[in-house]
Amino acid sequence: MVLRREAQTIEHRQFKELPALLAAGDLLVLNNTRVLAARKFSDDGAIEFLFVEQLGPKRWKCLARPGRKVRLGATFQIDTVMARVEEMLPDGERVIACFRQIGEQHAHIRRRFEPVLRRHATTLRLGQQAALCDR
Repeated sequence: MVLRREAQTIEHRQFKELPALLAAGDLLVLNNTRVLAARKFSDDGAIEFLFVEQLGPKRWKCLARPGRKVRLGATFQIDTVMARVEEMLPDGERVIACFRQIGEQHAHIRRRFEPVLRRHATTLRLGQQAALCDR
């Protein structure tokens, strides 16, 4: 994109045309900022979030729409994460905290029964092989 200040126009050009657009003494600024997937929806699709700034490992400042559904203390699910509104800032932004990965509350059950499930799966595989050999 080329902005011509004098003419107050914007032109859309290709990168290969850049050398022809630069004159001696021009300043070229390289923007190498990382872009994150900052726009997310709640799993029910009712709330749109725009994550603006990470405040900590599990805390984010974000904009939410519609704001009336995102009150202080409200909880919601985004992908596999449960989150809660911890703070409502004066400019309309919310501070949300991710407090639980969905499924982690049952991790102790999974760890306890994993060996049993693994044995059962092995038995099923062996049984399937035997059934295939019997035919």
